[in-house]
Amino acid sequence: MNIKVIITLLLFINSFVFAQDYSEQWEGHFSYLSISGIASNNDYVFASAENTIFKHNIETQENNTTTTINGLTGEKISYYYYSEIEETSVIGYENGLVEIVTPSAVLTIVDIFNKPTIAPNIKRINHIYENEGVVYLSCDFGISTYNLENLEFDDSYFIGNNGEQTSVRQTTVKDGYIYAATSEGIKRAQLNDANIIDYSLWEVLPAPTNDWKNIVTFNSTIYAINSSNSIYEYNGSGFINLANYTAVLDHRVNDNKMIITTATNCYVFESGFINTLTIPYQASYESNFTVATIANNQVFIGTQNNGIYRFNLTDGTNIDQIKPNGLLENNVFTINANNNEAWAVYGNYSLYFNPSPVKSQGFSHLNNDTWNNTPFSNLLGARNIVDVAINPFNSNQVFLSSCFDGVLELNNGVATTLYSINDLPLETWGPYTTTPNHLRIGKSTFDKNGKLWFTNFKVSSPLKSYDPQNNTWESFDFLSVISNPSAENGFEEIVIDQNNTKWVGSTKNGLIGMKENSGGVLLKKLTVENGNLPNTEIRGLAIDLDNNLWIGTAQGLRVLYNTSGFFSSSNPQAEAIIILDDGIPKELMFGQFITDIEVDGANNKWIATFDAGVFYISADGQETIYHFTKDNSPLPSNGITDMAIDHKSGKVYFATEKGMVSFNSNATESATNLENVYAFPNPVRPQHLKDPSFRLKIRGLVDGSNLKITDNSGNLVYETTVTGGTAFDWDMTAFGKHKVASGVYIIMVTTKDSEETTVEKVMVVR
Repeated sequence: MNIKVIITLLLFINSFVFAQDYSEQWEGHFSYLSISGIASNNDYVFASAENTIFKHNIETQENNTTTTINGLTGEKISYYYYSEIEETSVIGYENGLVEIVTPSAVLTIVDIFNKPTIAPNIKRINHIYENEGVVYLSCDFGISTYNLENLEFDDSYFIGNNGEQTSVRQTTVKDGYIYAATSEGIKRAQLNDANIIDYSLWEVLPAPTNDWKNIVTFNSTIYAINSSNSIYEYNGSGFINLANYTAVLDHRVNDNKMIITTATNCYVFESGFINTLTIPYQASYESNFTVATIANNQVFIGTQNNGIYRFNLTDGTNIDQIKPNGLLENNVFTINANNNEAWAVYGNYSLYFNPSPVKSQGFSHLNNDTWNNTPFSNLLGARNIVDVAINPFNSNQVFLSSCFDGVLELNNGVATTLYSINDLPLETWGPYTTTPNHLRIGKSTFDKNGKLWFTNFKVSSPLKSYDPQNNTWESFDFLSVISNPSAENGFEEIVIDQNNTKWVGSTKNGLIGMKENSGGVLLKKLTVENGNLPNTEIRGLAIDLDNNLWIGTAQGLRVLYNTSGFFSSSNPQAEAIIILDDGIPKELMFGQFITDIEVDGANNKWIATFDAGVFYISADGQETIYHFTKDNSPLPSNGITDMAIDHKSGKVYFATEKGMVSFNSNATESATNLENVYAFPNPVRPQHLKDPSFRLKIRGLVDGSNLKITDNSGNLVYETTVTGGTAFDWDMTAFGKHKVASGVYIIMVTTKDSEETTVEKVMVVR
């Protein structure tokens, strides 16, 4: 192979990344309601929704989705195109990334994204046009061309008046010319000119205005729309104004029709600019239009937040609605999970508990693997829902925290009561004592007696409880440890330990412990000065199976081991976890902004961060089992807003502002016998062992059982005691020293009372 071919091949390989399919262990939970792009052929409608794509079978009505689970980046899509010839989706992103989705793979093209000579703010892909196997990417800097057959970039055209970068909004081809709608006028060049990259060869057509945003070829005629939303026909020598619209969002030709879409109307034209159909917005659609396409004598109109509506092309009557099952929106604020169900809510408040802008949004409930979405109109006026608490004694009773309007009770998924300012002791924020809608309720949880506890921001008594069994309320102030709670920013996290002590995290006063005691209350505070916290801003709290309190702050992690002796100790201290990193002692999670901590059935810890993804660490914190980021997993963002573990299924949910995914950890609550012990994968093949993070998963264990692994000759290669949960992951080494060889390995599990023993065999092939 000659050196030129080698260099070309290397450049080709470096220009894209084959995305990994994570569908074996991960599931995606995204919204498909905000439609940003659309396409169609005789059999399918294809669409993009924020950071995902899906295809809808017109005949069977089935939907198939493609998300980060299948290899998409999770970034915001700016334009979507489907090539019928190549059976390939081409996705353009706001940050300049391009993804090619074929029937067998997802390729992420990084050429524009990585181009140092193009500023990050002008890499957006505005439009994609295909001609003879080449797609023309209209970008805010110019035009880039990509060959779909060879899967490689060809050239980039910088066609500003002096060769500089200029915004190109849309392109089309007619009679051997490529036309471009730009911020400097309508420009064209001969498509097959070998020097087309020379800006001086791009002719500026005489036009009434300079700023254009759309251009199409329809039945051998050029139509263009300027920034004032006026449409013109180009007759070969000049532009003729035909009509004026309000805020054109999309302009395309499809199925021998020209389509113009605005927020409130979809216009369909025949040859000669004959408007044969106008579909107007109606209140029943509950959302503005965004894009439209035509297939099989039907019009498919994408909307801003309600999926796709299908209409008859003949008379414009609405047929049905298309929306793959998913969330109400991608920006999930809080997730809770239990008994193979999950709940997602979408309210918000800032880092310092400002709920503005107040969101009027419903909630989502996952049941039987289907998301059921309840709209805001069914929430009795409760805005800005920020948390979910499920009654452990009655899973059909759920309480939602409204950081504006109070506490909303649901029964069997239906809102039944909104507890607001008239339900003492709920309090509104100080400046708004007479305004009911400043009742800022935060995080909540149930204790072992079935009483609901929740935080109430910026008030004199920030901890409240409600007993649904007898409809009684209680209020607790923190005045003995905090002089003026109503002036503080807020008290967010709340967890309850095995001794029924309530632990509340604040943003300025560290950790507050509260315990009811013989009719009174014990209160104590742990801070930076008196408790070894790295920061007073606490965002994550969790009680593990040993009753230790794990504390996540804006600047790192601490553990309070002596929770039982917290009130009797004169100087309780939270401790850092020190690990060895290449033999050097380091503090685990040093400096990390921790947003949440969850404990699974194996007593291992999931730690979410503000911008570094998720860490899965061993029970004692000495081993990092996984570190998931958007680069090595389907996480759509490294900023995790919340997590939840369904202890029945072992699924771990990760909520972000760009959607939610779940990981099948299989670390469920501890079993009571050894009937369901198994190991997987079995056999362990070479492709598994190539992954340095691979672990053999042993499941169905009992807390406290002894686990021994021997080779086929009976030589012991590993032994441990299972602490908590039903799971153990073996790193395929003999006591952590060297990798085990190929062969059959015996796994023997014995309960701690030695009454039960089970044996499993695993084949290892290196």
